[in-house]
This record gives sequence, C-alpha cells and structure tokens, in this order.
Amino acid sequence: MKFCTKCGVQLPDEAHFCTACGETQDAQPATQAPAPVVGTTPSPIQPAAPAKKRLSGCAIAAIITGAVALLGMIFLVGLWLLASSLTGDLVKATEDYLALLKRGETREAYEMAASGLRKETSLTQFNKVVSQFPILSRHTSFKINTRNFENNMGAVTGELSDASGNRAEIEFVLVKEQGVWRVLMLHVKMIACLPPGSHEGRLVLGLNPSGDASC
Repeated sequence: MKFCTKCGVQLPDEAHFCTACGETQDAQPATQAPAPVVGTTPSPIQPAAPAKKRLSGCAIAAIITGAVALLGMIFLVGLWLLASSLTGDLVKATEDYLALLKRGETREAYEMAASGLRKETSLTQFNKVVSQFPILSRHTSFKINTRNFENNMGAVTGELSDASGNRAEIEFVLVKEQGVWRVLMLHVKMIACLPPGSHEGRLVLGLNPSGDASC
C-alpha cells in the first residue's frame, strides 16, 4: 500500500491519482514493515577452564604415606586410651596404697593389702620392713612405667623419687578380691641411694618376704 504525497490518504498500490485531492502520485514502493533488529550485543566471553594438573608420583606417594601415618597415630592413641580406661582402677589402687604409706598409715595399708600378703606377713613384720625404706613415706613423685593385667592378676611398675634426689624402682603385684584390686606383693629397689649406713636397699614385701641391704 501507499499514501498520497499531498494529503496522506491511503491509496491502492496501482493508483496514479489521489481519489481525495486529485494529486498525481509518483510511483512509490510499497511500504514494508521494518525488519526486526537482531540484537547485536555480544555474548559474554566465558573464561577458559584452567587445565587440570596431574599429581606426580612423588606427590601421590607423599599423600598416601601421610594418610597411613595419620591412621597409625589415631590407632595408637585409641589403644592408649583403651588401655588407660581398662587399667585405671589398677593404677588408682597403687596410688591409694602409696598415699597411705606416705602418710605413715601402715596399719591401714596392711589392712588394705590382699589376704595372701596378710597371711604370710604379720603387721609387725610389715611395719619393720616398710620403716627401712623411708622413700615410701617421703616420696614426692611416682612415675608409672608399665601397667597390665590378665584376669584377676595385675602389675604396675614405676619409679619413686624424693626431694633429696633418692630414687627407687617399685613394682606392685595386685590381685582382685571381691571386685577390688589389692596389693599382693610390693618390690622396691633403690637405684640412687642415701649415704652409706642407711637401711635402704632392696625390699621384697609379700609372699615369702625377704630383704637385701645392698643398693
């Protein structure tokens, strides 16, 4: 379609004169709807994905070694915690026993001992032997070295020391009686003695007790 160039009336495409105003119409191309404008906005450029780096054989070996070491540490810590929980009562029994001896409460310590120790050792013998080892009553520290048990028998070894620098190896042998750990035997061996003339040397207290004055 086209329009009159003078009055603007819409005319057929083949009209040479305007039917409204009579104006001669020059040939005009049919008006066409403008073609839609295609957007020309460029799409954003996507950054290229970084190339994946492959781990070297040494790096993989280091990772595996570290993982194995970590698992090993976790396993050992777990074993230690388990052993501590299972032997906690055993250790407490020895610590409580040493506490009685340190306070000089030998009668109470004697009565807390296992029936086997009391059967083989009288209270008088017990007091006499213990009195020859002052480190039992004046120790300032007790360091545990080993602790273990099997069924109703247990053992704790460690080291006593006092403020004068004296040190002694100590071993407890315990038996569980009526659900309670009790001292059956007590072995003490001085490893750093007092000056010559002291009574400290070796103590074996329990079944068939005997003493050795040598250091």
